[in-house]
Order: sequence, then structure tokens, then C-alpha cells
Amino acid sequence: MTRLYRSQSDRKLCGVFGGLGEALDIDPNVLRIAAILLFFLTGIVPMVVAYVAACLLLPERRAEVRRATPAAASTVDATAEPAGIP
Repeated sequence: MTRLYRSQSDRKLCGVFGGLGEALDIDPNVLRIAAILLFFLTGIVPMVVAYVAACLLLPERRAEVRRATPAAASTVDATAEPAGIP
């Protein structure tokens, strides 16, 4: 099961629908249109409360840090010239 995050790249306000779209593999714009319909059909307040709660509770996806493996860190480019020596 995948974790639900707020999107950093596909966001209009907080990234809630961008993250939900990534998790469900659905276009976030479809989710936004559905939310607007629910916004008016439920009397505005429940959707506002749900969106604010999602903004506060969902963590933002952090950029994944790539760590160098010991094998990759020990490789040396033999064609590179040492710094300062022409």
C-alpha cells in the first residue's frame, strides 16, 4: 500500500489533489472537478473542513536523497586531470 502525500510538483493550493492523483493514478484535475461538485452539493462547509484537515494532516513529499554506494564513491575518473595541473 502506498502512502498518501501532498504533491510538491502538481499543486494549486496545498497539493492535496495532486498527491491523491499520484496515489490513485488518476488525473488530479478530475479530482479537483469532483471536489468542486461536492463542494456545492454538500453545503460548502464539509468540503472546506475536509480540505483544510488534509492540508494539515498529510505530510509533504520530500525529495528523495540519493546516497552514494561505497562502490560508486570509490570509482575515480582516470581521464580527468588533477586540479591545478595543466
